[in-house]
Amino acid sequence: MDIKQRLKSLVNQFVIGMLPIFLFTVLSVTLNGNMVDYSSRFTAILIAGSAVYVLALLVSLCGVIRSFNGHAIMDFIKENKVMLIVLVVIILTRLPFINLLQRWDAGEYYYRMGLTLDNFSYSTFEEFFSDYGLCGHSASFFCLLYMIGEFIFPRQIIGVSVINLIITAVAMWCVYKIIIKITNASKNMCAVYTLLVSGAPLVYTFTTHLNLDYTMAMIVIMIVCCYMYDKPLLVGILSIYCFQTKENGLVIVAGIALGQIVRHILVDKKKCLKKIFTDAKLYMTLAAALIQWGYFRRYGNNWVATGEQEAGGLFKWNNNGSECLGFNPSFMLMKFKQQFILNFNWIVIAVIVAGTIYIVINRKYLKDICKEKMFAICTLAGAWITHSAFFISVYYRYICILQVHVQDIT
Repeated sequence: MDIKQRLKSLVNQFVIGMLPIFLFTVLSVTLNGNMVDYSSRFTAILIAGSAVYVLALLVSLCGVIRSFNGHAIMDFIKENKVMLIVLVVIILTRLPFINLLQRWDAGEYYYRMGLTLDNFSYSTFEEFFSDYGLCGHSASFFCLLYMIGEFIFPRQIIGVSVINLIITAVAMWCVYKIIIKITNASKNMCAVYTLLVSGAPLVYTFTTHLNLDYTMAMIVIMIVCCYMYDKPLLVGILSIYCFQTKENGLVIVAGIALGQIVRHILVDKKKCLKKIFTDAKLYMTLAAALIQWGYFRRYGNNWVATGEQEAGGLFKWNNNGSECLGFNPSFMLMKFKQQFILNFNWIVIAVIVAGTIYIVINRKYLKDICKEKMFAICTLAGAWITHSAFFISVYYRYICILQVHVQDIT
């Protein structure tokens, strides 16, 4: 790819990645303008950022207009018509629950978003991270994203549910693209596989709830897709969004990066170091992690961890703690059972094991997989190691991310 094409790609990635923040800014001014402090530095940065975004959007639109081809659009629809139908099915099957009452954690999150809508004055970043941090999490992007729907339908639940549907549709399109990349199946069959993934219990039921773990899982799917299709700027932006949805996104994205490094080693042992140190996606992941580290340094990490001894937060190590980093073999075994045995997951794992045995026996497939399709497997392994082995958590929903990825591999 020449420099001009690369710059064009980066502009397009910027436009796609920064769309939620732009929409949040526009809706804040138009629908919540009475709360906006236009003299504050925070608002000035939002507006200046929006101006930059509009400029990038115009550049991107000019490129689209120049290269517009009606035949290409029709070809795209014909090639992906089954998947487009699947997306319609995914949305329609969830519409009956669009005004579902939010309960438990979801109810608490929605209540606090309502308080933020009423009280946030757009004055300082400290106020933003305080008001938009839900229940002590670094959830500023999560709250910002769903606030887009809340601005339009305040106190009606429908707004946040529509945002959930959009996120799900985008993530399922990414699943579709991932399956195309790692299989030799036709696009029609890949669309059918995607429909099966979308119907997995954790994916289907969480769509109707305001849940940090579900949103983070969907963003992680997008990150994996961007890794596989070489979109480094989107990898960085989405990684920040992931970290600012929930803290344990750090260890999941670290697992994805680990999977990419392992893939480079497996593909070409002689040139692996050059591949690793010239991989822009890894650098963008590192940059996102450093930004999150800076956030923790400046604004703190309010995630209180408990256990036999006080662990004190995400970056504290306590093998016997909770909601912290640690290495506990008995806990790892419990996590393994949760992910691979409960809720008929053993059936999924049996399919993966049988497929692996078939591939090993038929060695001609093994070479092809190592070169072209190893990333998804390495990502799952890396994410499991970093999340399950070193992140001590007590709730089954915390493994939603890995469950969706296991469905992809199957």
